[in-house]
Amino acid sequence: MQVKILNEKAIIPKKAYEGDAGFDVYSLEDKILKQGEFRQFKLGIAIEIPLNTVAIMSERSGMAMKFGITSIGNIIDSNYRGEISIILINLGPRNFEIKAGDRIGQIILSQLVRTDSIEVEELSDSERGERAHYSSGK
Repeated sequence: MQVKILNEKAIIPKKAYEGDAGFDVYSLEDKILKQGEFRQFKLGIAIEIPLNTVAIMSERSGMAMKFGITSIGNIIDSNYRGEISIILINLGPRNFEIKAGDRIGQIILSQLVRTDSIEVEELSDSERGERAHYSSGK
């Protein structure tokens, strides 16, 4: 992943450990994310990722588990070259303080399967069929 710095306060995404799936991303500013509020946090960077790859902006699992902070609607296509951001929502019981330089999410890269949509009259059968949520009884 190639990274272009757009803001002097920006920090290049990093992996904390060798086997980590995601690159940590960092806040540019101090903010209070109020209970129930969602907000876009610009990261002060642009990225270039390979064709047939998508960058998924995700919450940090520790923030989700401890404080109820999660991310929503964060997909970055391989042909996008503008500043990236993460949208966070506070589902926790209290306001959440974010300081400049705090790790606020992660970028996870995933390869895409290239295909087209084809209209058909019928879909093939599968073991699950049309059974929806909790269809396995769990």
